[in-house]
Amino acid sequence: VYADPVIAPCLVCPGSPPVGTDADVARLLCTDRLRAAGMDGRGVLLAIVDTGINLAHLKSRGRDPRVDRERSWRPVSATDGPFEFPVGHGTMCAYDALIAAPAATLLDVAVLKTQRAPEPGESPIGGLLSDAVLAYSHLLEILLLQAHRPGEAVSLVVSNSWGIFSPGWDLPVGHPGNYTDNPQ
Repeated sequence: VYADPVIAPCLVCPGSPPVGTDADVARLLCTDRLRAAGMDGRGVLLAIVDTGINLAHLKSRGRDPRVDRERSWRPVSATDGPFEFPVGHGTMCAYDALIAAPAATLLDVAVLKTQRAPEPGESPIGGLLSDAVLAYSHLLEILLLQAHRPGEAVSLVVSNSWGIFSPGWDLPVGHPGNYTDNPQ
């Protein structure tokens, strides 16, 4: 990584209220058919790569997911532990993923918890691309290198809904370290 641009949650319609309910989402995803086929997330590690997850909030909303604190990840500078982050975008992403996969085992990968002051114009919620590279390296190690015990999950689904909002946060176009505009 040559450039280390800021990454932040991607809000589709900032300030807009939710469209529909979790029951609407479940219906649109045909979760009844998934469950009838035995597909409820059991045996799957589900990594939510975002701002961190608040487990207490999920439980207060009727979700009681399996979690794996040991295999979760956060930047060294983050002050909260896995599943203890403030309620935010990552908690919402976990809630949404659990609609289709309620029996999955959550991994809290809090990439967007880098402790640094945002530059003018940057999102106050963000991380660095270098943290994302470290987090995905950690997930790759889980998937490929760690021994799996009998009956343990061997599938890994990774969810992230963040990106680089502004090319101005990156090195200039044409610079070999530019991340957002270079075709290579």
